[in-house]
Formats: sequence, structure tokens, C-alpha cells
Amino acid sequence: MRITETDRLLCLLSDSLETLIFPELQSQRAQATVDFIRLTLAELRKRENDTPALLHEEILAGQQQLLAAQSLLARLDAAHHAPAASVAVAAHSLFDALVREHADLTEALAQTTLALQRARSTAKPEDQDNISALLLQAAQWEERYGRRQREQPCPPPPPREADASTGPLRAETLQAFLRTQHPHGDAVSVTHFEAIPGGFGKQTTLFTLRDGAGCERDLIARKMDPAPLVSTGLFNIEREFHLLQSLSATGYPAPTPLYLGSNVAGIDAPFYVMERLPGKVTGSYLSGMRSTPSEALLFDIAAQMARLHTMPLAALSGYIDRYEDPALLTTLRVRDCYAAKLAEMRRYQLEEVEHLPSPTLTYLADWLQRQMPADDRRPVLVHGDFNIHNLLIDGDRVSGVLDWECAMFGAPEQELAYIQPHISQLIDWERFIAHYEHCAQRKIDRATMAYYLAFSMFPVNIAMNRGVRNVQSGLNRDARYLMIELAYGPQFLQMALAATNP
Repeated sequence: MRITETDRLLCLLSDSLETLIFPELQSQRAQATVDFIRLTLAELRKRENDTPALLHEEILAGQQQLLAAQSLLARLDAAHHAPAASVAVAAHSLFDALVREHADLTEALAQTTLALQRARSTAKPEDQDNISALLLQAAQWEERYGRRQREQPCPPPPPREADASTGPLRAETLQAFLRTQHPHGDAVSVTHFEAIPGGFGKQTTLFTLRDGAGCERDLIARKMDPAPLVSTGLFNIEREFHLLQSLSATGYPAPTPLYLGSNVAGIDAPFYVMERLPGKVTGSYLSGMRSTPSEALLFDIAAQMARLHTMPLAALSGYIDRYEDPALLTTLRVRDCYAAKLAEMRRYQLEEVEHLPSPTLTYLADWLQRQMPADDRRPVLVHGDFNIHNLLIDGDRVSGVLDWECAMFGAPEQELAYIQPHISQLIDWERFIAHYEHCAQRKIDRATMAYYLAFSMFPVNIAMNRGVRNVQSGLNRDARYLMIELAYGPQFLQMALAATNP
């Protein structure tokens, strides 16, 4: 019997999905899952057709990068030799063999670029530019394959999948927990329970709590994944809970956290319960707003950002005393905060938690260290992901600022640089900045914004790297996370490199 070609099988699966399955789906969650499956099927079809030749071409280019880097390293310091990568690859190798070859080459480049960065301290001045150029070239090589693969035309529908919850939070286990926390005890019940699709790293659930008097209240449960993308800093959900405690007490439009659950029986990761704020999220980070916002709303976004950045740090002393350097309230400067955060993220990525090898992360860390502004201002609280996908909108105002896991103490320019690509498509950027400066009563240092945008991309790319690693190792079986490798990760790599080469 003749064996059916894989590409034909994938086409049949795609046709069945469109004609038989999708028309029968009713829930928003199931329909979102089909979007992920479409993208994945299209990616598999590319891998059966044009991708092997593209990947083979990139491997050959990467080998040239590796040889150039190793040649410079050998001249600088023979003791820093990195292992040579295998060179010969047949043009018609199976895709999986090419993937293994690419992994070996990435590992070798990552080790060589690390060695080059370490050799920088003893290198002659004339070699400093060569080191920088080779680090950049290695980073561009890592970014290029994902971009070129993404830009290839897809045979029919593209893939996506939704919630295959890796750490279940169930109505009954949540109800049991709430009965230990709520003043009405066993009289409370969970009457509605619905997972909210979207977002990575945290699982979000909308539920209704009925108290002993029969009153109902909609609340939100926010839970870590058992295999999180990042678990340092405010990515730790207990730290986020305590920051929100301090922040919501100031009246800032952030959710009020109510109950924190750690090591709760039947629930596989920490979580907390918070109030549900009014309004809706009106777009996504990579796609932008779904509709054109009013000028009043855009100015309110600027005002709420300014309000955050002018908040006295003493108002957050409860959180700072628990988790941060006490000098933050007295003597620390912006540059101190970024030096410490960069060291923390690098230590986390290289030593504390296993990540995939990445020349780009080495290049970014090196660039951020060398280009860090000598900023002696006092730090402000920076949300770190202040953008349309984390803003609840109610009419012409911001009713809530969500997802504080990327928050840190630093420079306001980081926040502004991060949101500029979206805002500048909707309103003249200088008018937005002028309104922000009016509300904040301070001027912005525009010259540093490229640096702070690049900095904001560093933890994002660490998270994307870990997400891919979790999928490849089997720690995460949620098919949505395939999108990190196929779509989101390459775009964030591209944004990081663009920020360092404006």
C-alpha cells in the first residue's frame, strides 16, 4: 500500500477542522483553541515543504559566524576556546536532523559569545569593536531564522491552540479554599467559574462568590503555572499580591487583592483572589487596539502613567520593607536599580533556572551593561508592561491597570518607550508626551528611551526562551505555548535588536 504523504494528511486535517469542527464550536475558548491549531498545522506544512532548505541555509551562515567568533577568541585568549560545531550538513537532511544541527550550532555560538564577552575585560581597545560586532552578528543570526520562517507564505490556515490548563484551578478546590478565608466560612459558595483565555505565565479565572447572606460578587483568581515562564522578582505571585496590597491602598486603579493561596491542597501552584474592576481590555500587544480610541482616552492613559510615576515610594513602604533594598526609600538611584535588575535577570537565566542557549541574550546583556545611562535621579515605580493589553477601558478612561508581574523601580522613560510604538500610531507622540509631562510635572529624557526599550525587552526574551524550553522538555503541555516559538518569540527578538540598533 502506498503511504500517504504527510503534507496531504495535514491538508486533510486542516479541511476537517474548518468544515466539520469549527462550525460546531460554541464557546469563545474553543474557538480560540482552533486559531492555535490552524497556525500549528500551517507551520507543519511549511516544515514539510520549504523550511528545510531555509534552515539549512541559516545553519551554513551560522557556522561562518561561529568560525569568525572562534578565530577572534583564539587570538584574544587561547584559554577561552569554545568547542567547535560540526560543519557538514546534507542539503536534503530530514527536518529533525536540521533542528538538532541548529541546536548544536546555537549552543556553540552561545558558549563562544559568552567567552568573547568575558574576554572583553582583557582585550585591547582595537579589539573591542570586533567583539561588539561579532556579538551583534551572532544575535542577528539567531533572530533571522525565526523572522524568515514567519515571513514565509503559509499553505492554508495558520495554527494556535488554547487552554490545556497545566495547573488546574477547579471550582470545588477554590470554594474549599475560600471557606477557610471568608468571614462567612462554609456558607460561601462558588456559583460561576470560567477560565479567561489569553495571556501566558498566569492562569486567570472569573468566578462568582455567593456569601452567607446570598449576595453575589464577581471576582478574579490569578494563578501561576507550575512551569512558569519566569519566577524571579514580581513574576513570583506572592510578591505581586503584596505590591497590589500597597498600591491599591493609594487609590491607584489597580485590582485590590483579597486572598493569597500558597500550598493549597488540590491546587498545584500559588494564586490569589482579587476584585474584578469595571471595563474591558480593548486590544493585544502585538496586534494593537481593535478600534480607534478617543483623544480623551489616550490622554487619560498618559495621566495614569504619570500618576504612577509620581507616586511617593513611601506609599509602598509595606512592599518595599518586605521585598526590596531599604535604601530604595532613601539613597538608591535609577542607575543602581538597573544595574541590580540586570544582574538579577542574568543570574536567573544563566545559573538559577535552566534556559535554552541564546547568543541574543548574551548580546543584549553585554549591550545593556555597556550602554547603561549614568542616571542619578531617584527611581519611580515602573509597571514594566504598561500597554493596551493590560489596561481596562471604561468609556474614555482607564478603569484598571492589570498584570504587575514585570514591575520594578526604575526610570519613567522605560514605560514611555514601551508604549510609544502603539500610541504613536494613534496620536502625535509629542502631544502625548506633552500631556504626560504636564501631569507628571517633569521632563522626559528622550535620549535614553532607546536604552530603556531595549532593557524592557531583556526579561521578555528571557521569558520567551524559558517558555520554549518548557514545551520542548515536556514541562508544559499547553499548546498555546507553541506560539512563543512560532510567532511571539521571533517578534520580541526582532524588537530587542531593533532597540539596540535604532
